[in-house]
Parts: sequence; C-alpha cells; structure tokens
Amino acid sequence: MTMRLVTVLAVFVAVELGVFYWRHHDVVRLSVSRSTVVADAAFPEAARAVLARDRISRRVLERVADVAHERREFDLQVRALERIAGTYPEDGRVRLRLAQALRDAGRLDEAERTYRAELGLPPDGGVR
Repeated sequence: MTMRLVTVLAVFVAVELGVFYWRHHDVVRLSVSRSTVVADAAFPEAARAVLARDRISRRVLERVADVAHERREFDLQVRALERIAGTYPEDGRVRLRLAQALRDAGRLDEAERTYRAELGLPPDGGVR
C-alpha cells in the first residue's frame, strides 16, 4: 500500500512540475544564472513573453531590464522599466533608470520629459 501511494505521489509531482514548466517556461528560462541568460539566444522571445504577462514579479522584471541592458536591447529594457515604474511610482531610482534607458534607445524627447519630471522641472523647458 505505501509503495503504491509513493508511486502515485511521484507521478502527481512529475505531472505538476511538467505543467508548471509548460506554463512558465519563459520565467524559468530567465531564472537561471545571469551569465547564462545574457548568452541565451532565445532571451528576446522569453523577455517578450514575460512582458506580455499581466502579473509578473519585480525580480523577474529587474532581470529582464538588467540582461536587456547588457545585451544592448534597449527597447526591452525600457518596457521592463516602464512596468516597474508603473507599479512602484514612488521609486525615483527606477524612473531615473528608465530615463537613461530611453536615452540609450534614442528616445531623447521621452528621456528629457522623464528626467525633468523626476527633477521637478517644468516639462516645457522653461524656468519656474
């Protein structure tokens, strides 16, 4: 009886792990070591899949932003940082990182607006 129960539990756990990996393979792919993710040719697809999710942890979004910056894929970095900044609007460091990423992506007008908003300057470039 116990051997049968252990076998059933083992099969159940294997099925659960398989379903989890099938549903979250993009997040799992980003959870390995940083150097592995940087070298992964499938990173852009995994990052896009993660960014398309409604709910994703800040840790995973930070990983996407970090690796995208390292790989010079600034549009992915901007998307990840926009998600973080939208969820944590009180975090000024994230908005500054977003402004830097926008600048790196060549989106200079957006970067300037973001910098100005963070520094408390008027958006039109005028003096208060």
